[in-house]
Amino acid sequence: MKSIGDYVFEFYDKYLKVSTKESELKSSNMWSSELQKGSDDTRLSPSKRRELANQSPIFMKGVRKKSMDSIRAWFDIEADNKSTPIQADINALRSFEKRCNYKKLFAQAIKDAHIYGDGFILLGFSNDKGMSLQMQPASNAEPITAMVISPEKITEVKYMSDKNKNMDLYHFVYRDGMKEKFIHPDRIQHIIVEEDSTSKLGLSKVDLLRNTIKSKKNVDIAVGRILAWFSHGLLDIKAKDLTDSELKELTKVAAEHPTSWVHDEDDFEIDVINPDQLQPKDYMDFIVLNIASCLNMPVHVLTGIQVGKVTGAEIGFADYYKDILDMQELIYTPLIEDLYSRIIKARGRVWKYSLKWNTVYVDEIGEANIMEKRMAFVAQGVQAGLIDLEEGRRMLNEGLIELDINKQIKPPSRPEQPNSPFKAKKKEEKEDE
Repeated sequence: MKSIGDYVFEFYDKYLKVSTKESELKSSNMWSSELQKGSDDTRLSPSKRRELANQSPIFMKGVRKKSMDSIRAWFDIEADNKSTPIQADINALRSFEKRCNYKKLFAQAIKDAHIYGDGFILLGFSNDKGMSLQMQPASNAEPITAMVISPEKITEVKYMSDKNKNMDLYHFVYRDGMKEKFIHPDRIQHIIVEEDSTSKLGLSKVDLLRNTIKSKKNVDIAVGRILAWFSHGLLDIKAKDLTDSELKELTKVAAEHPTSWVHDEDDFEIDVINPDQLQPKDYMDFIVLNIASCLNMPVHVLTGIQVGKVTGAEIGFADYYKDILDMQELIYTPLIEDLYSRIIKARGRVWKYSLKWNTVYVDEIGEANIMEKRMAFVAQGVQAGLIDLEEGRRMLNEGLIELDINKQIKPPSRPEQPNSPFKAKKKEEKEDE
């Protein structure tokens, strides 16, 4: 027969102990050879990445925000020679965007890149009828369709021959159940936001935050359980001369009410000592900081700005949007320009354009505030002779620019100030005397 101590131990073990076994997060059969490791840093399988990400609302909020901020303002298409773009070319590109809902697809692929490490957009071409995805599309083929492929279906790449390996020409391996297909890289837009030099595939943010997200999950569960159990106090059931059947019945009742204690007061005395108050805020702040750091965004962007702290957050916003611009120019622009150049070349014309990403602002008020600060900065610079009017106008349009340190600038002449009427009056009074 179990003692009261056994029941107390089971109570703590069953109701108070929160555990997440590492083995539960690892896949038993969905590993590719490229993702296997023997240490504690074993990467999660794609399906487990999705499951773990969905258990952290604040992580998913950051992922959604970073993805939507990256494509919200979209871009303009400019001719390289500063001339007006050919309208037929612009119409063809915008028609592709509208037909495929390309902007939305690109945002989804960015989300996948954060969660899984990779985002995949499969392109369909005008002369694909009868062609295998393994084959390279014809040079004059026009991209006409686009769709997002789940990263859970592509977990590795393979070289089809030694010649391809020497050329570093690899194919993506697409698995759907037991079926395996190979996709030529020219048919895939592969988005990676966190590169891993040891692999052709990207690094998942969930892998980096595995322990942090587990901790967040455990904190949520623990706080919820503690509030549910102990917010109404602890129920201590005392009974004398219990029979085995009575003890069994009371224990059954206590099991259904985790805030109850059952013991024989002649043999056991249990005191519930109120512990020191534990504030979870510091722990939550640490968890949120880790998530914001991994997503490369300020904490106030992830959580929202507190009232009275807008001024202190302006610099953080500027850094955040500068980071987004860097990602747009370094990661997204080459992929989109390659796609759009195929559309233009398939129509018999030459690609002579570039993408100019539109500035992302918090809102119209934020945009006005930024312009006001720029105008004040430019006015001071012109008045001090540090910049001329041309440079000042460029700064209003573009922000900070590189200045010619050897340029000689003459400060503008200050208009003569009219004589003060008070001084004139004092002068007249002196003459009268």
